[in-house]
Amino acid sequence: MTNPRSKPSRRHQVIIWTILVVVWGFLVITIIGPPWKRFMPPEGMKSIDDLIAALPETYCFAAVEHEGTPYVVWVGRPRGPIVSGPPVCVFDTDGRLVDWSGDTGDSNNRFVREMHALAFRSDPISKDEALALCRP
Repeated sequence: MTNPRSKPSRRHQVIIWTILVVVWGFLVITIIGPPWKRFMPPEGMKSIDDLIAALPETYCFAAVEHEGTPYVVWVGRPRGPIVSGPPVCVFDTDGRLVDWSGDTGDSNNRFVREMHALAFRSDPISKDEALALCRP
């Protein structure tokens, strides 16, 4: 006869620890917010000023020209190893948001993908240079 108060088997211990780790991880993300949100442009963003206010530590700005029109492109930090591209925002020379994508690798937005490619081939500019280009 087995003792009803015997220790749980190794398999049961693994299951219990797995559940505890998943619950703990969910609680941490719920309390402090998803870590990938730190690298995303803010909701309701309309200008380069909104972007810089929310994300002062930027990854890369570039001044590009597309079909004769100048733009300032912000390329954000990739959010982790499972995304296929970084977030990208495109601003006109008045500092207004023209278009953006949260993941250029999975985006069907051809314009933003082209702007990302142009920015990648361009020399980076500083945040101050980007702001100067966006001031009429």
